[in-house]
This record gives sequence, C-alpha cells and structure tokens, in this order.
Amino acid sequence: IIHFIVLKFCKFKENIPIEQASDTLINRYLTKIWGTKLGRVNSNEAYTSRWVLAALSDFYGHLQARDMVRFIQYATQKSTGKATYDDRYLMPVDIRNAVAECSKEKLKEVKQEYGNLKETFDVLESLEQTKKVLPFYSKEIGITSLQEKEMTQVGFLQNIDGMCYIPEILRHGLNFRYKKGARPKVLSLLLKDN
Repeated sequence: IIHFIVLKFCKFKENIPIEQASDTLINRYLTKIWGTKLGRVNSNEAYTSRWVLAALSDFYGHLQARDMVRFIQYATQKSTGKATYDDRYLMPVDIRNAVAECSKEKLKEVKQEYGNLKETFDVLESLEQTKKVLPFYSKEIGITSLQEKEMTQVGFLQNIDGMCYIPEILRHGLNFRYKKGARPKVLSLLLKDN
C-alpha cells in the first residue's frame, strides 16, 4: 500500500520498479506527502513515517491497506486548511485527526470481524469515561484473563508488567486517554521492532 501511495500522490519517477525501491527511497517520496517529522525538521517531534505506520498498526505491526487508504482520505478531506509547513501536503494536525477518524472505523470493523472479542469490546466501550485511561489493570475494568489473552493474541492489547495497553488504531474509537507520561511508552511499544 505504501508503494501505491507513493505512485499515486508523489509521481514516482525512478529507473527501477517501485516494488524494488529501497526504504530510503520510499521514505524520501513519503516525506513529500507528510514531511519528515510531525513538526519542524529540527523539532523533537516523532518522525512522521514511523509514527503513522505505528499509529495505524496493531501491536504485531500489522497494517491493513484499508486503514492506510482511509487515513489518506481523512487527512486530505477533513483538512484544517492551515498550511503551517510548505514542505508537505499533509499537516501534523490533519495527520493526528485522521488517525482518530480511522480508529472509529477500525473499531466497527474489528467488532464485526472478531465475534469472539465482541464481549470484550462491549466491556471497554461501556466503561465510565473516568476509567478509560491507559494503561489499565484488566481486572480493575472487568476484563477476564481469557479476554485479555484473546485480545493479546490478535495484537489488540499488550500487557507489560501487569499494565494493559491498546494500540492507537483502537484507542480513539474506544475513547481511551493516556495517563500522564503513558504516550511515549505506547509509541515505543509500537515502534520497538521497526
């Protein structure tokens, strides 16, 4: 899907087929779409390519083409119109907002496609907003060890030292927020093997 995006939006013009292009070359083209970082190039912000791929993936690093296509759709259609940077088409605020929109759609699909997880998602969705905080203890919010295991097996939950995390691609749809300091931990979980 990344190759398609580069072909479609960046007009790939190299002497090799895009399927054989190196990651470095692909990233150079992707930078034209969303910039190098989610801010100025010299900022402390995350590298956009890594952040987008992590935010749209589950904890196994699986990324579905439909999520990437949806991301591009939302990032372009619901643009704020504020062109903060002239080195890219998509602005950081639009990128972050698009991930939130993708998450809502992803949650609907996951609930249909993983019938065995419906009850678990019902528990997560029905929580009081004050309890929708990452990371969480599964027992404190009413998730059984079997439900936790099932969610972990498909990459929708990760337990680190007893604390549970949900990937970004589902977090927004479930209306979870982060405890102070949790965001860097979640992103590091998503990016650790990439």
